Amino acid sequence: MRHLLLVTVIAACTTSNPGSSGDPGRRADGAIGDVDPGEPGPGEPGPGDAVAGDPVAGDPVAGDAMAGDPGLDPWAGCPTAADYTGGTWSFALEVSAEARYCNQGDESQTLAAELGRKTMVRIAPGIYPIPDGDVDPAVPFRLPVCVRVARGEPPVLDGVGEVTAWFNPSGPDQTYTIQARQPMRAGTQPWDLRITIAGMRTAGQSVLVADGAMAADEFGFGPLQMVLCRGTDCWTSAEEYRNISACDYSALPREQHHVEFTDGTRSGVLDLDIHIGFSPASTEPALFVLGEGDIDGASFHQDDFWRLFYRPTHHHFERDFGLIFDAPLGSACGIAVYQLLGLEPRLYTTDCRLADLGTAWTITDSTWTRP
Repeated sequence: MRHLLLVTVIAACTTSNPGSSGDPGRRADGAIGDVDPGEPGPGEPGPGDAVAGDPVAGDPVAGDAMAGDPGLDPWAGCPTAADYTGGTWSFALEVSAEARYCNQGDESQTLAAELGRKTMVRIAPGIYPIPDGDVDPAVPFRLPVCVRVARGEPPVLDGVGEVTAWFNPSGPDQTYTIQARQPMRAGTQPWDLRITIAGMRTAGQSVLVADGAMAADEFGFGPLQMVLCRGTDCWTSAEEYRNISACDYSALPREQHHVEFTDGTRSGVLDLDIHIGFSPASTEPALFVLGEGDIDGASFHQDDFWRLFYRPTHHHFERDFGLIFDAPLGSACGIAVYQLLGLEPRLYTTDCRLADLGTAWTITDSTWTRP
């Protein structure tokens, strides 16, 4: 039996208007933008953009730290298993070395806003005791969590948090809800990380595995979710949030959209692959994993989490996709399509902030393949 681990991370970020279009070059460090990495060019996401807006010095372009120099360790400086704080409980969370957790597209946001919301979370590999019975009031607790974001300074652990827990019998087993609160900080800005672990502990079970993968029969956003909020309290001061769940959706159904388009003189194709899971009520978990195609014979392929963007409507009835190319195609830094499956889908080439470049292309054919 697969045991449910539920953990939640929500983050708030500052929004601003996309920049103007242009013809960005390729920077020496591999990022999309001008040759000089210190100055954002026309249409380039400037350093420090909270949500693809006005540049603030000191922040890398989305994806550089995670998908740039292969010799760069993106998790350097993160907490280790030695940073765990907890009790001598008989129940434990076992975190695998490959476990990663990625933010979900948010139906309350715009596609361009998703550019600055990209987030990945890692818990240092190890085995960490978690409550095995009721804990109330809270006791000290801390998991060695590390956060990476596309824009701005990432929040880091700020002291020791706390945990509460409730267990209830269910035949020979127990249902449980474990809630942890972890203060974090980015510079002078406080953040609040809330973690909820919930599920069924079978008789004799001593370990709950967190491997960063969704199971084929998973319902909801398990096995791991998080909520990271700007401010001191997620439940009272969060302005917006990022849902984060597993980065590995390979066991879930894979759907593909195929789009053909033209502007009257040029033509192109776009293929979009997305895994969509199951949910009894809320919008289903999903992860956009591949965008590829060509524009007037110039091909592109993108499977980098940090350069793929997705925004659904409720239950994915309509779908917005965007991606940033590894290198510009003429004046285009990316491509976006809006309201797929809707009555009026639209497709644009974009600048590096996913702002539309000119008039929408005419979609001549659109197909949807699913299991």
